[in-house]
Amino acid sequence: MIREFKNPEYVQITVVLRDGYVYERKDIPEAPLGDGEKYVSFWDDDHIKIIPLDLVDHIKLHENSV
Repeated sequence: MIREFKNPEYVQITVVLRDGYVYERKDIPEAPLGDGEKYVSFWDDDHIKIIPLDLVDHIKLHENSV
């Protein structure tokens, strides 16, 4: 399910993969879940990382205050 955020520019996500690897507090592009929610995308340093949801254990949302 795609959630709409009050201030998407202040949202970060933590992505935990099934193998235990964690991408912590990453900035998200405008649409972090794509193609019928088959993948998650986020900024990793200076590029966008795209990971199939089959590899993801869970995603945590962090809505930061302005």
